[in-house]
Amino acid sequence: MIPALSFHLLWVAAMNFCVEISPEDLKGSVVIFAGTLHYSVGVAIGSLVGGLLMSAYGGSRAFQIIAAVDLVTAVLYSIYLLFRKSRNKKILVLSK
Repeated sequence: MIPALSFHLLWVAAMNFCVEISPEDLKGSVVIFAGTLHYSVGVAIGSLVGGLLMSAYGGSRAFQIIAAVDLVTAVLYSIYLLFRKSRNKKILVLSK
């Protein structure tokens, strides 16, 4: 239940981000492009890589490899967010 909820929340956030960053006259095109990338290109690449991993290493090992890649990606993204947040902090300067 939680993965289904988190996926849909992620998708809503992605669509909101697409709407926020796109120009007014291209909002629909950007949302459609994001959906096309996810549901066609992303699914095709995921199926291909997952199938190759499963045929080479077996199902259990393939899921372990994918979990390790996910963990590394999450750590790198967290580090990126921390650096971005610390760089965007405003320094309060008190003048006399």
